Amino acid sequence: MVKPDKLPQGSELVSKVHQTDFCDALTFVISEEGMSPAQVYVAIFGQLPSFVQQLMSVRNRIVKPFGFKVQDVQILQSVESFKTSEGEGLYQVQHMDEQEIICSSEEQHMQVWLSVFKHSECQFTVSTMVATRSTLGKYYLKAVIPFHKVVAMASVRAMLKTPNAKQEQGS
Repeated sequence: MVKPDKLPQGSELVSKVHQTDFCDALTFVISEEGMSPAQVYVAIFGQLPSFVQQLMSVRNRIVKPFGFKVQDVQILQSVESFKTSEGEGLYQVQHMDEQEIICSSEEQHMQVWLSVFKHSECQFTVSTMVATRSTLGKYYLKAVIPFHKVVAMASVRAMLKTPNAKQEQGS
């Protein structure tokens, strides 16, 4: 079961939340014990549902002329495929430990942070935070929030339906 929630109080992002324009979170329970936040991050964002990939392609075509950063929908094969302060887009790791991974993307119109926070062996929260930097960024954020909510929920649910996600993600 996936349920809307708040940014976990133990998250490294708590100190930034008052400087942001948007923050939401989804809490869920996985069936496998022993997964790290990084493994769960890869399980969620490593292979997005096909309709999400299609939406991202449409988004990229629409926003590119306005100066928004666009990138191909990448597939992460394993946790080892990215390291702290390296990577592109939402695979640029800012923080990673046994309790949380935070990845971010920064551009002229906004900065986005994604976090996977581990509460217990099987309970996690994925959080999204956005700080806008321009009027265009604010309008864009308002326009995409409804899509974001659908995409986030669908991505977590797809990960939960994947059998043996831990083994498939290179652990």
